[in-house]
Amino acid sequence: MIDSHTHLDSAAPGDDWVGRAVTSGVQGMVSIGCGAESIRATLEIARANPDHVRVAAGVHPLSAAKFDVADFPEIAELARDPLVVAIGETGFDQYHDAGTLEQQMPAFELQCALARELDLPLVIHSRAAEEHTIRALDEFAADLTVILHCFALAQPEHVDTVLDHANWICSFAGNLTYPSAQSLRDAAARIPLDRLMVETDAPYLSPKPYRGKPNEPAYVQHTLQVLADTLGLTFEQARTGTVATARRVFDWTPTGVTSAVVA
Repeated sequence: MIDSHTHLDSAAPGDDWVGRAVTSGVQGMVSIGCGAESIRATLEIARANPDHVRVAAGVHPLSAAKFDVADFPEIAELARDPLVVAIGETGFDQYHDAGTLEQQMPAFELQCALARELDLPLVIHSRAAEEHTIRALDEFAADLTVILHCFALAQPEHVDTVLDHANWICSFAGNLTYPSAQSLRDAAARIPLDRLMVETDAPYLSPKPYRGKPNEPAYVQHTLQVLADTLGLTFEQARTGTVATARRVFDWTPTGVTSAVVA
């Protein structure tokens, strides 16, 4: 399995998220660095676990409104590290008190340009800002591979739009397992397997067996099982498909993920 979106720098000191994940069958994790300090810490984790961890580098929407764009060259330089496989997470959030959409836009535009310059996929966070996210992606990221992290564009008309964009990849998190999330499962059922990935967003959004407790990459298997059930596939078929998607999107084959596994 590949956890396409996690925050390894959130683990408590000495808490071996990577080791437990690998033991549980998670051979690859893409860990998100949000801001220069977090990116540096996440790169250190990746350097200590080069077979299993890669990094996304960016400015989170929850801090984008107060982000000083003069600091972006430091992030852009960190993003040139060969362990970085994506830019972000960026996007828009009107659920939390994180400033206006207009205030979040400069960081988004900078990250779109950086993803284009480095030829890397763009990781998108969107919460309570679906229409704005779609418009901004069409305007500033039409030529980019886009990863819709913690997929939230679940309204049927939004899924229609997603399906019209062949370069938009949909990554589902632990909330897919919640009984109240039927709209997410309905959306997932419409999306081709070669555009689907799974994630934990650890330490957030723990899947149903661990809801109310901190999440970690080892738990991605529970989201994958619900995705398999939703698609009418076996666990192995869903694993094969989501691993193949992640390998392609991130241009990365983690150790232990062989061509035989994803054939």
